[in-house]
Amino acid sequence: QTERAALGAALVDPPRALRCGLAPADFSDTVGGTIWQCITARASSGDAVDIITLLSDLGDQYRKLLGELASESFSAANLEAYADSVKTESKRRKLRGFLGGLDLSKDPDEVIGHALSALIEMGQGKASRSYSMQQLMALMTEEIERARELADSGESVGVPTGFADVDNLLGGYHRSDLIVVGGRPAMGKTAYLLSSAINAARRGYSCGIVSAEMSALQLGSRALSGASNVATHKMRNGRLHDFDYEYLDEAMESLSQLDVNVFDPDRCRPSDVLMQAHVWAAQKLDVLFVDYLQLLQPDSGHDSSRAREVGEMAKALKSVAKSLNIPVVALVQLSRQCETRPDKRPMMADLRDSGEIEEAADEILFLYRDVVYNDSADPNGAEIIIGKNRHGPVGHIDMAYIPDRVMWCDKRAMEWAA
Repeated sequence: QTERAALGAALVDPPRALRCGLAPADFSDTVGGTIWQCITARASSGDAVDIITLLSDLGDQYRKLLGELASESFSAANLEAYADSVKTESKRRKLRGFLGGLDLSKDPDEVIGHALSALIEMGQGKASRSYSMQQLMALMTEEIERARELADSGESVGVPTGFADVDNLLGGYHRSDLIVVGGRPAMGKTAYLLSSAINAARRGYSCGIVSAEMSALQLGSRALSGASNVATHKMRNGRLHDFDYEYLDEAMESLSQLDVNVFDPDRCRPSDVLMQAHVWAAQKLDVLFVDYLQLLQPDSGHDSSRAREVGEMAKALKSVAKSLNIPVVALVQLSRQCETRPDKRPMMADLRDSGEIEEAADEILFLYRDVVYNDSADPNGAEIIIGKNRHGPVGHIDMAYIPDRVMWCDKRAMEWAA
C-alpha cells in the first residue's frame, strides 16, 4: 500500500518527509495521518525520529503498525513518488465526496461558483499548506532575498502600479492581497484602474479587468486616449486632424501588444468574477481589477442588509485573491458623508455600505481631486491617500490627473512634461 510505503520511507529519512508536501489529511485514515504528523513534527524540530520516540508520543495503540513498518524495508529515494501517489488518491476521494454532495436544486450559477472555488482549493492542495516554523523561516529567507534583488534592480516586489511614489510606499500590488480604491464620483476611479493596469502591462504583467460599470468599448476609448494624447471627446465626435490619426495608429499598435483582458457582463456576481478570473489564470493572470464593488450583485439572493451584502462580496473578492494567489484591486464608491465636511478628503468612515470592506481589505487607497469641489483649484491636481496598509505605513501622495486623456500619472512626470 502506497500510504504504508510513504510512512516507512519517512522513517528512513525524516527530513526528506518535510520537503514532499504531504499533509496528514491526505491519508485515508486518521492512524496514518497521525503517524505522519508525528514524524514531520519531530523532524521539523530537529528531534530524533524512530520507533521508540514515536511510541512515546503516540502510545501503545500504534505499536503493531509501527512494529510492522520497522520490520519492512523501504527506500527513502522513492518517498516523493509515494507522496505524490498518496496526494493523487486523496484528491480522488475528495472529488468523489464533493461531486456527490452538490445540491443541484440551488441556483445553477451559485452551484458553479461554489464548485469552482472548491475545485481550485483541491487543485492547489489546500490541506498541504501547513508549515513548521523552520519551513516558514526558510520561505521567508527566499522572499527577503527576492525582495532585495528586485529592489536592487529598481523593480517593485509586487505587481507595479507604475506610479513611483505609490510603488515606493506599497511595493506594488502583492499576491493574495485585496486592494480597495475608493472615491466619490468624478474623482477618476476608473481612470486610475485603467492607468494602473496599462502601466503594469507595459512592464510585462498580465492584467484582467472585470467592468460592471463601463462597457469594454468605453474602456478601450479611454485607454487609447491616454496612450495617443488624443482627447476622448475628439474621438467621440469625429473631429480629428490628420496628425491625430497618426497618433491613434501608433497608440493602437502599442496597446495591441499588451496582455490586458476585459470582461463586461450585463449582470455580475462574485461567482462570475471567480469564473472569469479562473479562465484567465489558466493562461496567465498577474493582477485582477474589478470596477466596482457595489455594482456586483450577491450570489445568494438579496439580504435584508445592504451592508452585509457588500461585506460578503468584499470577502468573496479576498477569497479570489487568496485562491488564485494574485492581487485583486477593487474600486468602491464612497458615501456622501465626506462632502458635508470642510475638508472633503475621504477617510475610512466614508466607505459606503459596509465597514466590513475595511476588514477584508489589505490596503485601502482613497482618490481625491480638489477641483471637483473648488473651481479655482489646479485642474490637474490629484491626491492618493493611503488609508490602510496592512504591510506597512500609510501616507499621502501628490499625483496628477489629465482630464482630456482621462488618466493618472506621477506629479513629477506632469511637471517635467510642462
